[in-house]
Amino acid sequence: MVYSHSGHPVEMHHPFPPLLTQIATHLTQTLQIDINHVMLNLYEDGSRYIGKHRDNKENLCIASLSLGVGRRWVMDRVRRRGCLVGAGDEGDGAVVDRKEWTLADGSLLVMQGDTQELYTHEIPKEPRVKDLRISLTFRQLLNKE
Repeated sequence: MVYSHSGHPVEMHHPFPPLLTQIATHLTQTLQIDINHVMLNLYEDGSRYIGKHRDNKENLCIASLSLGVGRRWVMDRVRRRGCLVGAGDEGDGAVVDRKEWTLADGSLLVMQGDTQELYTHEIPKEPRVKDLRISLTFRQLLNKE
């Protein structure tokens, strides 16, 4: 089966291992979406980061489970020529609203609704962080067939 992620086709090759199946099943029931993809990101220390970005609108819901050391999560709403930016617009870079918090060990962050259209998000560099963090990001990828 072929799905779409970030505008690219993704073929599903492997079923989830039992623990990830349990988590995905719980998220599917709680969020009422069909979780069919998980991506693991390893941040070995604070030098590892994910830059400011938006995920595709096709990702109706994204659930990210944090394991390990807490890391800062930043969401910015930016302006475009006097207007608030929407998906696909780069804007003039002026931040009009910033939300920031620490994703602690065991925390679950869920993005849905207009989040991807209205905000960028990132895990910034934190040079003083010396321990690792793992993020398990669960999504429902849409079937392209």
